[in-house]
Amino acid sequence: MDNGLKIAQIIVDIIKTHMNLDSQLVFIENKNHNIDTTANLQVTVRPTEGIVISSTSHIHEDSGDVYERSAVTVRQNVVVDIMSAVEGVDANNDAMSRRWEVIAALGSIYSQQKQNQHDFKILKIPNSFLDTSAAEGGSQLNRYTLSFATLVCYKKDTLLSADSSEYYDSFGTRVDDEDTIGGAEGLFEFTIDENTEL
Repeated sequence: MDNGLKIAQIIVDIIKTHMNLDSQLVFIENKNHNIDTTANLQVTVRPTEGIVISSTSHIHEDSGDVYERSAVTVRQNVVVDIMSAVEGVDANNDAMSRRWEVIAALGSIYSQQKQNQHDFKILKIPNSFLDTSAAEGGSQLNRYTLSFATLVCYKKDTLLSADSSEYYDSFGTRVDDEDTIGGAEGLFEFTIDENTEL
């Protein structure tokens, strides 16, 4: 699964739960899902660009097994659109009158629990909406857009060996001068391990 997509799914759940909306009304925006221009209220979520902040790897032991833990931290940007119909019998101002609830959902206790559970953080709750209704051309929808950044940490453990001494605990090295450098033997060779004092 795409990592940005996973965060978008969690944000869909946060908004749907807090606003008490049906699953068909809060969804991840994609080309295969048509926007219902007669719906009272719809909310779409889409991940946009992601920027890698850091990538690390380290060794750790668990019950005698040795693992390599890889961790990548990504700044994942997300865009949310709040829409409602402006024509026909279903015309209403739900997008305008309920847009604040999306902000409340992102800052809710449920949102904080989901962020802790899934190792991500909403960096800053947006403080403004952009009226993007004009993008509809024919004015079929009221549309308000907000965007925000999340910080996501992805982790993976890979089992290496049951013997931790095989990995990174000792390093063989040598000392050279101008006569021995590049040769088969140095002036002297030694090993650095976890007990070596430098």
